[in-house]
Amino acid sequence: MPSQNAVIPEGASASNDIELSGAVAGVIQMPAAFTGTTVEIKFSIDGATFTTVVEEANEVNPITFAASGTYAIPIKAFSGKYMQLLSNGTEAEARTFPVFLRMRP
Repeated sequence: MPSQNAVIPEGASASNDIELSGAVAGVIQMPAAFTGTTVEIKFSIDGATFTTVVEEANEVNPITFAASGTYAIPIKAFSGKYMQLLSNGTEAEARTFPVFLRMRP
């Protein structure tokens, strides 16, 4: 399973883009420390315009933060090519979120 890091820089609320091309599922691991209380998952087709991923079934978006918790990426995020994490607070330090993706066979 390929992995990437989403990083929200110090003083920011949005992460870098994570490429989802070829991925069908994945999880995000929260950092041990976090300024905000939720993370919203957004997706994009072109890497420029990001919109909120709509929840389906038992999914949750935004995700209420629990230190070091691991959360499934909502399935509809994979209809885009890129994903971005958005904190509901401005981060006091850079925060790294490991992202693990399952690729199409």
